[in-house]
Amino acid sequence: MQRRSRKHNNGQSSPTRRQSRQRVEQQPELSNSTELVLYNSPPQNNNNTPNNRRARRVSDADYAHLSSRKQHTTSTALTSTPNIRQGSIRQPYKVLPVIIGKGSFGTVRSCIHRESRTKLAIKSIKITGSNISGRNNPQLLKNEINLLQSIRHKNIIRVTDVIQDGEYIHIIMEQCKGGDLFDITVDKKLSERRVRKIVGSLLDAMVYLHDRDIVHRDLKAEHIMFSSNDINSTIKIIDFGVATIHRLNDPLMTAFAGSVRSVAPEVIKRKYGRECDLWSVGVITYFLLTQQMPFNGSSNDVVFQKICDGRFFYPQWTETGLSEASKDFIDSLLVVDPRERLTAKQALGHAWIRGNYVRASSSRSQSRALVPHVASRALVPSPRALVPHVSSHKSSRRRSRGY
Repeated sequence: MQRRSRKHNNGQSSPTRRQSRQRVEQQPELSNSTELVLYNSPPQNNNNTPNNRRARRVSDADYAHLSSRKQHTTSTALTSTPNIRQGSIRQPYKVLPVIIGKGSFGTVRSCIHRESRTKLAIKSIKITGSNISGRNNPQLLKNEINLLQSIRHKNIIRVTDVIQDGEYIHIIMEQCKGGDLFDITVDKKLSERRVRKIVGSLLDAMVYLHDRDIVHRDLKAEHIMFSSNDINSTIKIIDFGVATIHRLNDPLMTAFAGSVRSVAPEVIKRKYGRECDLWSVGVITYFLLTQQMPFNGSSNDVVFQKICDGRFFYPQWTETGLSEASKDFIDSLLVVDPRERLTAKQALGHAWIRGNYVRASSSRSQSRALVPHVASRALVPSPRALVPHVSSHKSSRRRSRGY
């Protein structure tokens, strides 16, 4: 199908680092709880809201032909309680004093396993005493630990040990030295080829998680780390603070979990399933390729309305600077109706991820040289923003649940 010709629109500013990291103000009873944000009055769509046309499907047969990627068929059962050892953290580990990460959850430091001399990272969370925040809620913390201890995937952070020592629980995990995707992308433009490999690895991890009925619910560039300082190193998904088990036959989830600019429209409407993770993958892909977010606004309400409308724009330089396959991939994920969004397996089998597409024009460098900085670039609308929407639309095609 031919992509519709794009019309020029006024430029939109790229978000500042603070804006991209901004959270929705939390309700008192869940204040600062593990990346969990609640929104009391999400914007509602009316019958005149623009709709996204149906995403192109990639059959599960295409996924089966991805011989270069390891298929994960072994299911890991979750235990009822996480494995937390009691004792002194300083007996098996030498904890280094320099703090490498800090937040409402506590602090992250480097540590060395005394016996093997392996250098790891240790996240220390205070669970008793004064100044305990909602993020340190014991049940949420045990949920995160339980999930991480059950996961074994090369693109997901691996927990090696958990120790409770007095007022703290210490989570020991492999150390990622390369920083997160947000910081790396802000400072350096990644090639489309490198972005494609990063997103492919991300999708491989999502297939693994969804096959085990695990929904992350807060995927974003800040939660994807490089394992080393090499930009070509392996990526690792981190922060499973609001991840949950949600089976296909379970009732839809209703708690608003996630971050402002990467949350899916159905999460805003409080009726969603695992498809919300794929919307976030689309947002991440758009950000990595364009160095800006697809949905921005002066307030959370404005951002949420744009997300629910499904309206976003591509910078003008992408007409020749990005492949049509990459834009089709994004368009197939940023679909308002989750029933028409690609599944994790289907997205992993998309032509752009498989490398089976026509590359961007060689005139990319020339087109970029003629266009101002991303903050003031002219934008062109996604073709999905031009198709009428009926909010009560029901798909006439049976949904392929290829998880």
